Amino acid sequence: MRTINPSSAFFYHRARSAFAQGNNLDALAALSKVVEVDPGNAQAHSLLADVSLRLGKKEKALAHYYQCALLCERKNDLSG
Repeated sequence: MRTINPSSAFFYHRARSAFAQGNNLDALAALSKVVEVDPGNAQAHSLLADVSLRLGKKEKALAHYYQCALLCERKNDLSG
């Protein structure tokens, strides 16, 4: 079972809220903090990919989707 870093959870929820409101740069900043303290957070990489797509950064989005897939495959969970 994976332990969730409280700091990571705080910034992830902040990022989801910002993303839902269309505040892509705020979401990007919060997600950068998430992967800094929790690089194995597949959900953060998935959301980073979504934010990157909104910002027109297709290659960055693809890299984050790929990282998400690798992390999910490692834990045998493809739900992202």
